[in-house]
Amino acid sequence: LSQAEYLNGSAASLGVLMGNIFTKSSGRGWRMRKRSLEIWPEWIKILNNYDPKLSIKKPLIKVAKSEAEKIVFERLLERKKNNDLHLLESEDIKKIFPDLSIKNYGGIVSSSDGRIDPISLQTSLKQALKNCKVKLMSHNIMNIKRNKSSDKYKWIIQQDNEDIIEADIVIICAAIETNALLHKIDYSIKMEPVLGQALRIKVDNMMINNWPGVLSVNNFNLIKVQKNELIIGATLEAGLTPSKDEFESMKTLDGIAPDWIRESEVLSQWSGLRAKPIGRPAPVLEEIEKGLIVASGHYRNGILLAPATAEWIEETIKKE
Repeated sequence: LSQAEYLNGSAASLGVLMGNIFTKSSGRGWRMRKRSLEIWPEWIKILNNYDPKLSIKKPLIKVAKSEAEKIVFERLLERKKNNDLHLLESEDIKKIFPDLSIKNYGGIVSSSDGRIDPISLQTSLKQALKNCKVKLMSHNIMNIKRNKSSDKYKWIIQQDNEDIIEADIVIICAAIETNALLHKIDYSIKMEPVLGQALRIKVDNMMINNWPGVLSVNNFNLIKVQKNELIIGATLEAGLTPSKDEFESMKTLDGIAPDWIRESEVLSQWSGLRAKPIGRPAPVLEEIEKGLIVASGHYRNGILLAPATAEWIEETIKKE
């Protein structure tokens, strides 16, 4: 799959950071979310040297869609016992979104979760890498093979312009393209593509100016990005072709959106592929053999888990 046909997961991401509101409070997934939320403020401080406007827009509010989900929120708050989570009553939700066509069961607000602009983030990260004298290459990687002619460099990397790079350590962060590289050296990690659509709409409702960084309703995230503009996303679709029905379901929030959202002007729409590991939790963090590291398959949490993933890669390299 070329990027000319599909956006990768990062480029198509909404940039939602949903870590503290994660329902589990143990295990690798929870630890990675917790650690990433600790590191993110440090990253933002550094990246502000390249983009002073880059920030995490907070908080994140999730609306309960049933009595059962409200109970889940209550148990989450009871279990985590931190000051960043607070329950919202139905009257609180009505003040935020009064014309929501759904029975209101209240919700939960996470003051440490939110949203970061993924395009601004990637731009500032590239600038930071250049400042650190990291060489960025625009050519596709076509092949990875073991270097049998050198004791110093274990790996040979071939680009599509036929240039060769020798390296002692290779880190694969290629999402759904991971196996296209791994199978050249007789490895395979089972992953499947999950397509996600998103859209940007123009709305005529001043209410959104008082919305939080992210408002999660009926499994969709609503994000105010301009004075009268909203991003809505994202769908979860098997296969590689965006579904018109799924798009309409998203724009109507599965049938509960008010008319000012249903009838809004669509400014843009896009889709991207996330890599979801099969038979194992996301992400795949594994040193397959000495000098060959895979940090991929983050599914829907690539940006959220980026800091913890980078830290794991650093620690793994130090062990070499």
